[in-house]
Amino acid sequence: MGARADRLLLDAMGAGISKRGYRGLQPDPSIAGGYRLAGFARSSADGVLGLVRPFLIDWTRPVARTYAMSSDPASLLSDLVRTGVPLAALVMSGVALWITNRLWVRSNRPIVSAFIQTSFSGNQSRGYDIVAVNSGSRPAVEVQLRVQDEDLLAALADGVESNPLHKVLREDVRRCFSSYGDIPLLLNNQTKTNSFGYTGPAGGRGTFWKPGASFEVTIAYRDLDKRSFKSTLPLHIRDSETFAGGAWGKSTPPA
Repeated sequence: MGARADRLLLDAMGAGISKRGYRGLQPDPSIAGGYRLAGFARSSADGVLGLVRPFLIDWTRPVARTYAMSSDPASLLSDLVRTGVPLAALVMSGVALWITNRLWVRSNRPIVSAFIQTSFSGNQSRGYDIVAVNSGSRPAVEVQLRVQDEDLLAALADGVESNPLHKVLREDVRRCFSSYGDIPLLLNNQTKTNSFGYTGPAGGRGTFWKPGASFEVTIAYRDLDKRSFKSTLPLHIRDSETFAGGAWGKSTPPA
């Protein structure tokens, strides 16, 4: 009863019973198993130093309302609302925190992509570079470009795989998709390029790529926190300076 008595004393003082006038718990025969808080409170009419009068507080009612749910439907609904509103606010706060964290993770990460870019253009041939670019907001590490060998062979012009004149260029292209061509660090807004074959006329060395050929490449990389990312996108062998293959010729104006 020590802790309960201390709590009752605080409630008594809040009700106007002074500590000197506090008389503790007294059994109340009119309440089954109940007690009344007994003491003396100063009368507001008597002033601070005036006479005191007996004062009783029924403690059983606040306890019953605090620890027992009412069977009255209106009171029950009121209790549910009082309990449900803070719970709903807590759930909504948790969902908002989760969404904010997801958005932060999705926006604060490296985003590595690759594409084919025209390196030079002539009257009959056009050279290409493969470009890896990090357009995200964080650096990327251990960037790997991989391709299925059959997809790569399908994009090569006829006879290129067996032509010894194209051996060096074939090895150069294949290195881009091997561990030798892995990029240790690609800073955000940084690009890396490598020569990537050409298209040309049928005569002489012919053409390395089939004009307009395409194949899929898989890009795998990690961020500085060791989170892994992977994406697949197509590479198209075409002029990157035009989107439909047409451009005006450049001529020197007359003197």
